Amino acid sequence: MEQLNLFDIQFPIYSITKTYKRVWIEMNVTYIETESGIYVLDNKNVQGDTLGKRRLKIKNDVYTLYKPRKVFYNMSQLLNGKESIFIDTIGVVFKYKKTKMVPLKYHKVESITEAEDGECILEIPKLNYSYKTACRYAYGINFIGLLHTKYGYIPYEFCEHMKADTRRKI
Repeated sequence: MEQLNLFDIQFPIYSITKTYKRVWIEMNVTYIETESGIYVLDNKNVQGDTLGKRRLKIKNDVYTLYKPRKVFYNMSQLLNGKESIFIDTIGVVFKYKKTKMVPLKYHKVESITEAEDGECILEIPKLNYSYKTACRYAYGINFIGLLHTKYGYIPYEFCEHMKADTRRKI
């Protein structure tokens, strides 16, 4: 099992139960053994460039597919979650462990602009930063919590009211 850097993760990712007994690859097929049996996570012998495309083509009568419990679509969801073992969209099984503390600072969202694709852009001019999100979330957002890393900003949470700056482990 790999230990991936936060910026090497290919989203979306799918959590794997903590109580698994083992995960292994045999002839390009990734298996997982849990208390309830042996399941297939991925089969790279099946045509498809993503985990989802391959899983749709795997025959259920030949293999029993493992059903992931939770999907994470972005870093913000990953960093807010408690899960630590995942399979990413290209089929890499990895462990993510939070190891480094970084500042979490809250900033006023100065403006919200609707984009052509139906999404909304949140503007934080003080930082020369903008963030694209679904409009259904955007209009209730007054502040955005950003993790300040050496690689740039990572959105952590949106809120209506200003919160005190703090730190989070990533």
